[in-house]
Amino acid sequence: QPKATLQFPFGEVCLSGERDDETEEKQSIAAVSGIFTTPILNGVCSAQYSEGSLGLRYLFKDKELTFIPSMSLPSNALSFAFKRSFTPSDKLSYWYDVETERWTAVYKRKVGKDFKFKIGYDSDVRLSWASVWVSISDFRA
Repeated sequence: QPKATLQFPFGEVCLSGERDDETEEKQSIAAVSGIFTTPILNGVCSAQYSEGSLGLRYLFKDKELTFIPSMSLPSNALSFAFKRSFTPSDKLSYWYDVETERWTAVYKRKVGKDFKFKIGYDSDVRLSWASVWVSISDFRA
């Protein structure tokens, strides 16, 4: 639970206190976390700090394309997310983790407002999958 939160136009900083129950003296430990966002190069750059880890992320989005590279420090874990809308009813999403070489891909197709179809692949579990969603709009109980 945050004890104090400082908010400003581009983000916030939270201060919280935690008890260290592993020591005999039961001392309190101060923790700092925060997020900072700012518009850069037609996108939004954000930095999030929590528990000694810093996450850096850039988000570019327009009507057809979304591109999100992100990096975690100090581990230097780098990943990319890419989304492309071919039409309002056809979308492709792709995510890749550089360090582990894991990736996922998902294709979504929407027909009207009552039918959706998704097909995808997850390299981590080596699994292809598909799902269908059908809405019954005139259903009466």
